[in-house]
Amino acid sequence: MTRSAVLAASLATALAVLTTPALASGTASASGTASAFISGTAAGTASAHTSGIARGAASARADCATTAGPADFNGDGLTDAVTGDPFADLDGIEGAGIVQVLLGGKTEEAPDGLPGAGGTLELRSPNPEPGDGFGWAVRTAHVNDDKCLDVIVGAPYAGDTDTGAAYVFFGTASGGDAEVLPLDADKQPEAHFGWSLAAADLTGGGAIVAVGEPHADEPADAGAVHVFELDGTIRSTKRLTQENEGVIGNGEVGDMWGWSLAIGNLGGDSDKPDLVVGAPYENNDGTGIQVASGKIDSGMVAVIFDVLEKGPYTSRKWDLNQATKDVVEKSGNRFGWSLAYAEWGDTAYLAVSMPLADQGDIANTGAIQLFERKGSGELAPFRTIRMGVGELRFPTIPVVKGAAIGWSMAFLNPRVPVLAIGEPFASTSEARETGRVRFASVRGGESGDTLDFPDPQPYQHFGWSLASYGNPNGLSPGQGLVIGIPDRKGGGAVATRAVGPATLIKTTRKGTTDLGRSVG
Repeated sequence: MTRSAVLAASLATALAVLTTPALASGTASASGTASAFISGTAAGTASAHTSGIARGAASARADCATTAGPADFNGDGLTDAVTGDPFADLDGIEGAGIVQVLLGGKTEEAPDGLPGAGGTLELRSPNPEPGDGFGWAVRTAHVNDDKCLDVIVGAPYAGDTDTGAAYVFFGTASGGDAEVLPLDADKQPEAHFGWSLAAADLTGGGAIVAVGEPHADEPADAGAVHVFELDGTIRSTKRLTQENEGVIGNGEVGDMWGWSLAIGNLGGDSDKPDLVVGAPYENNDGTGIQVASGKIDSGMVAVIFDVLEKGPYTSRKWDLNQATKDVVEKSGNRFGWSLAYAEWGDTAYLAVSMPLADQGDIANTGAIQLFERKGSGELAPFRTIRMGVGELRFPTIPVVKGAAIGWSMAFLNPRVPVLAIGEPFASTSEARETGRVRFASVRGGESGDTLDFPDPQPYQHFGWSLASYGNPNGLSPGQGLVIGIPDRKGGGAVATRAVGPATLIKTTRKGTTDLGRSVG
């Protein structure tokens, strides 16, 4: 078993997320239909470069500028997405990992393209080695100016000492070999640079990419985040910790600051991006530097405003007790486990999950805290989403131990703010831990919905990862949903959904083991 596979197995055991069998499927749930996998052209192997200029740049830029859709890797005008399989074997290299671009194909429900319906392209590390974990995290952005969508990939186990790596793969109009830009940084051994990613387009062109390094030692496993300003090249880079001037908090043993990341407009200068950092293993232990005291692993989230500036910074920090009174702060809540951001007009929303929070005496049901930013104001706590309340109240789906809602999240629909919520440990009457996705109105009410998958397999973990597709800039909500099913028999899978049923995108590639562990 690869190093990353060992970690995934031990993490799942350590979290002790347990569900109960024989739960009924939700009413008003949409079910998916399987579709045949359409083989695409293999691509993605390329030499690392420093200039950022793709081969055949002139023709690629001209074609992309005239034909590319708003989220289109290969310039055919249709919407694409991406998924990672960080444990895949590659040409005999155990656990090197692969990433698949899900190419858009026109369907009745998705005339602009349903990712995966048009086949796939494969992206590979420029220097694959056993156990790299290439594809542990994936994101997309428009990094250069050719209009094609670019893919950012994290490989947190790359290097002899698990320093980690991250890369940008530039989309091309042909969909052929993708040129690669390594994101070089001052990394530490066993710090797992590339564990988490966030990306968004910049107003003046180019993109901002944040790369998490949660096992960085200052002190042990306190965590760090690297921030890159990119176009075809690296314009600037910086490394942030809780010790930077103006970054609120203290770097303590085991915080895992940088476990999760998001980028948005959250109250700083309207033309400058702000960075959100999740630290779900932070202890709420009062002021000053403490170790193994207080509420252990209760978690926190911080926002660093105008993060591309030189500093000193302005920042805000919330632990669960500061964010809401609807959920009791306890050890092990893991507030900050996953993050999602999107904006509608002059209003922005940040979702922060706590998948191991309890509801009364029911353990590990999970909950989600929403934050809101209106106009030029600053981000503030808005409302809490909990199991069995409001839009997550379903008569046929009881509140159960181990639901762990918010394991993954994504915002959808540019007209009405909706949050998709992954519940990969959900059981039904047909299969244990088959997984489920729920939908909650951001503004509240009792209009929630659920998405179950037909042909459920036990322990397939449908909803382990979520991403919205069709997002033009990394800030707006997406048109549809990409859903990871990494433990489905046959090497994992992903499902894509515009409206109604979800479509299963399987793979016949040999060596695939956990396809869908990450999506973007």
